[in-house]
Amino acid sequence: MSVDFERMAANLPADQRKQLGRQYRRSAKNETTAFLSCFFLGIFGVHHMYLGEWTRGLAHLIIPVVAAIAIIVGVLGGLPSLPIAALVAVLLVAALIWEGIELFQVDDKVRRHNLALAESLIGAGALADNTALTDAVARLDSAMIGATVAAGAAAAGGITADDISAAPIGR
Repeated sequence: MSVDFERMAANLPADQRKQLGRQYRRSAKNETTAFLSCFFLGIFGVHHMYLGEWTRGLAHLIIPVVAAIAIIVGVLGGLPSLPIAALVAVLLVAALIWEGIELFQVDDKVRRHNLALAESLIGAGALADNTALTDAVARLDSAMIGATVAAGAAAAGGITADDISAAPIGR
């Protein structure tokens, strides 16, 4: 896991940071697992499926499936073997080139996936943290109590807001 979740969540309360850290570790993807699945099973798109990219994984899977169908149709249909072998070779070479490119990109994809996961967890945790709201409500309550005391003093013979608004302007 290439994302420093603890440093990113440093501003959250300790208990919430610990709980979100557990969720992150449970859902984060491992770079080694993604790389090895790309290396050994990349032609089938397993590494994309591991990262939750099902559409890309299925796109990878189409090439070997088409190659297998071409072999089966060629053998069962009695078609000439040279064109079938050429088609299968082209498909498999294209799939291997695609896999080779993916091998250099898989670590970055895992980092981006884990960073997005950490950001979403921390963002949700920050929104769920209501200490700022509690502090604001406490300040508002104390301000309201102060205003009530001032209103009581005005009722005891002091000047009220009604007196000020009823006073003629310009004298």
